Amino acid sequence: PCMFGLIFLSKPICNILYQRGEFGIEQMIATSQTLVGYAVGLWAVGAIRITVPVFYARKDTRTPVKAAFVAFIVNALTGYILCFVFHLNHTGLALASSVSSIVYLFILLALINNKIVKIDFIGLFKFFGTVLVIGLIMGMTLYKVSTLAQWTSGHISIYKLTVLTGCIIIGVLIYYALSRVLRLEESKNILNIIRDKETL
Repeated sequence: PCMFGLIFLSKPICNILYQRGEFGIEQMIATSQTLVGYAVGLWAVGAIRITVPVFYARKDTRTPVKAAFVAFIVNALTGYILCFVFHLNHTGLALASSVSSIVYLFILLALINNKIVKIDFIGLFKFFGTVLVIGLIMGMTLYKVSTLAQWTSGHISIYKLTVLTGCIIIGVLIYYALSRVLRLEESKNILNIIRDKETL
């Protein structure tokens, strides 16, 4: 959900945070494009944080390093192709980083599946598919709502801040509501976490 939020609200976020002084609209657009490139692999980076420790827990420090080296090669090759073949420049470098993170994650998952424990990849991809559908619906709705404000000028107004804040709140509500409708177990877990914190 964070990935879709950053992608569809990249310009409003960069406009509010950076566009002022000599940081004009061209710089804002370039920065928002870079943000989109990095956001594509955000979910993979988060998943890597919980898969690498699986190997460390088994006192296996070599396997993650070997997988990281493969991901490094993928990053370099993808960056070259996206920058010099497709001329995506800074966006290409950001996308290359995301692609390498995704490759790194799936290498780790494949190794875990072969060496440690069998992973339910069918269930995992079904979950990803459901999240993808929810995220796209949420993201397109956020983009539509964000058009209520003008994001080309560097002038920060209460109205633009209100629209961006409203987009974030609407995004959370849409994602949670659709998660409940489609019966994602994670939506129940979020409620349980909130309830547990309230009782502490």
